[in-house]
Amino acid sequence: MTGTITPAELAAGSVPTIPLGRMPVRSFLISPDGSSKLPQGLAITLRGIAFSGWSRVTKVEWSSDNGHSWNPAQLGAESERYGFRTWSARFTPKTPGRYLLAVRATDGNGNTQSDVALWNPGGYLWNKIERQEVIVGPAA
Repeated sequence: MTGTITPAELAAGSVPTIPLGRMPVRSFLISPDGSSKLPQGLAITLRGIAFSGWSRVTKVEWSSDNGHSWNPAQLGAESERYGFRTWSARFTPKTPGRYLLAVRATDGNGNTQSDVALWNPGGYLWNKIERQEVIVGPAA
């Protein structure tokens, strides 16, 4: 895979540099950010963005169980070919506790975010599925 360099190869000092041409498909969960407790039983709107350097984003999925099951998100307006695309989803935590939210995107060429990191020195090609822990408790 283009852009894959291991930390050991970088430490050896013989890594050639190549200009980046395309960014891999990637998505972000913007809100909630895990900084405050979410109320049990009340619907929360998950929001984020996604993009790809290969094609338009055609699908975003989210998970509340660390990626064991996936749910479709609603996509925002289609932007330019390589532009950011917003997404949202409704999440109603039924029980108190810790939830590990995850999000992944797929583009029109069928590229989907992986759960395996693509490591590189600058971090620009990083597109591993990211997770955000949230804590849910009784509404006060």
